[in-house]
Amino acid sequence: MKNKTTIIGHLVFWLFYLTVVGTGGSLISDTGQGWSFVWNSLVFGGIVIYGNLLFILPFLLEKRYRRFGLIGLITSGR
Repeated sequence: MKNKTTIIGHLVFWLFYLTVVGTGGSLISDTGQGWSFVWNSLVFGGIVIYGNLLFILPFLLEKRYRRFGLIGLITSGR
């Protein structure tokens, strides 16, 4: 049952996300640029969302806060 609930949750989220992003894309007057905006938002949004869900969240749930902070400082470029 959990697997079915998870899939439904992902579908509801992406439907909502697509609705929000789609309205932003329709505000752009050029249709080609509007679809490009929607496509880029979906791709990069998916990378960010699933990157956080699959990599960062499990890392933090294992309580590796110091290592996470160190990696954040190193990758921030400062």
